[in-house]
Amino acid sequence: MQVIPYIIPGIPDLEKSLEIIDRIMDYEHIPFVEIGLPAHNPYMDGLVITSAQKCLQEKGFGLEEFFSIFSSRYDKNQTKKIVLMGYLSDIEQLGLKEFKRRIKDLGVSGCIIAGQEEKILSLVSEWPLPIIPVISSGHDKDFLKVFLEKRPPFIYFRVSQGKTGEDKLLPASLLSASLGKLKKNWPDIRVFAGFGLKNLFQIRLMKRIGFDGVIIGSILVEQMMKNQPIENFLEELKTV
Repeated sequence: MQVIPYIIPGIPDLEKSLEIIDRIMDYEHIPFVEIGLPAHNPYMDGLVITSAQKCLQEKGFGLEEFFSIFSSRYDKNQTKKIVLMGYLSDIEQLGLKEFKRRIKDLGVSGCIIAGQEEKILSLVSEWPLPIIPVISSGHDKDFLKVFLEKRPPFIYFRVSQGKTGEDKLLPASLLSASLGKLKKNWPDIRVFAGFGLKNLFQIRLMKRIGFDGVIIGSILVEQMMKNQPIENFLEELKTV
């Protein structure tokens, strides 16, 4: 099954995290690596990712440091396999114009932006690369159409309630019905399930429901904070 791992550069330290990113970008079943940008108030995230972001703040690692390092380390052939995830409040603090210039130069395949829905929607048409929509059951068709006009690499489907890392999966029947409607309207777009997936049982369930892949975050960040290898779990997902 295809897997998009969520990695926060700087956890457990900068060099180790970059080495991990280098290695997993070569995995055939990993179409993209989601890079978590430094965030001052990651209100959508649970305890694990919030703790990791706090560590970055204590290290003084922010957006300026991120762009400096990634632009010098990776060329555009490599960054095509990267999507960025950040909070609109941090992006606005850097400056929307400056952020758009930086991501265009970096050459990533898309952005996931957390923030007020209306504000994000207003950015879609002028953004230099696709903004990846984050939706759940009962998504608004017209809302989603705005994002899909920019041909994002995939749709991020929230399969749980609450914050990241919290085990509150929505009923399988509801997910199946919502995904079915989505695929009926847009049969060619890839849809990845995320937000709270922690184990192989849940991931196999997502495959049976019909998702094209899964996004795994908190469990990987937790392993990295403990300085544990994440490759074993990612390798195991090949067999799902």
